[in-house]
Amino acid sequence: MSKLMTHIVAGYPTEKISEQLIDIMLELGTDYIEIQIPFSDPIADGPTLMAANTKALANGMTPTKAIELLRRVSQKIKANNASTKMLLMTYYNIVHAMGVEKFCAEAAAAGAYGFIIPDMPIDEEPQEQFYASAQKFGLTVVPVISPLTTESRLALIAQHNPAETVYCMSRTGTTGAKGDLPKNLEEYVTRVRKFFPNAQIGLGFGVATKAHVEAFTQYADFAIIGSKVIKLLETDGLDGVKKFLADILAQKK
Repeated sequence: MSKLMTHIVAGYPTEKISEQLIDIMLELGTDYIEIQIPFSDPIADGPTLMAANTKALANGMTPTKAIELLRRVSQKIKANNASTKMLLMTYYNIVHAMGVEKFCAEAAAAGAYGFIIPDMPIDEEPQEQFYASAQKFGLTVVPVISPLTTESRLALIAQHNPAETVYCMSRTGTTGAKGDLPKNLEEYVTRVRKFFPNAQIGLGFGVATKAHVEAFTQYADFAIIGSKVIKLLETDGLDGVKKFLADILAQKK
């Protein structure tokens, strides 16, 4: 059974379509959905998601509107007694500009499960108090781990953030669908599990096919698909995305 985290950029290609895309993911039983709050310099994202961020900003998407989108989606999840966990993904400039306490409070009130903030290192916590604020409001901060993360670094992250969910980059670099599979995935995930034994481990970066998902979920608890969904939306529309995700998630039915 393939468990899945999917990704949308709030406001791309329009706010309406981004919500329709989430509706499809909910209908199919996606386990986690990231709503990306667009940012002008999304440093972890490759060309596909970077262009989507630019378009969403041009459409007038804002952090407040993205959180309101999350609120509407959370109401649908509650109404349907669904189990999908909703995450806000963005960059720390957005959090800092809104104010850490306000950002966490509004996300929690809107129904967020937690956050993915790739450029908020644990080292900055004494000054920023982001992890503490998230914990105060019952939110998990999903750490983003790379194959280059050392064991001493993993120990430090786990000490300060005993996360329920962990995002493992399958390769270094930026997001984007790839054709080949990274090597040593089993060893990599096993190493991360030593420090997060009770967490759900996800593998992302480069997931482009059902075969990728099946390979990744041999070792991880779920696979993460981002850029592939955006590309399919551009070429095949909502129906194309639905067909692709339905094939991956068919065993969940």
